[in-house]
Amino acid sequence: MRQVFDLPDIGVRVVEHRMVSRRCRCGRVTAGRAPDGVDAPVQYGPRVNAAAVYLQQALFGAQARTARAMVDLFGVPMSVGAVAAAHARAGDALADSEGYGSSEGKIKLG
Repeated sequence: MRQVFDLPDIGVRVVEHRMVSRRCRCGRVTAGRAPDGVDAPVQYGPRVNAAAVYLQQALFGAQARTARAMVDLFGVPMSVGAVAAAHARAGDALADSEGYGSSEGKIKLG
């Protein structure tokens, strides 16, 4: 018997939400809204945030190396600031779940 271990192809899934505005004959403009939870022009989902937090811990807090690893491993362009923010949200969420409270209240990872 022989076994070959390999990883499946890994890729990022980007969902683009376009909010369209239209002006009717009466002159009123109607604009679409983004789905709930989509609050910024670019944001990362919970799996991307979790991977960044894990890698930052595995790389002993190296945010620049974590950002580079996110591109190299998953094709996700992530700034050093986004890595730091994901780590801070995870820390706040853990502190809140442990009953220690948080300066910003409950924060979701995604």
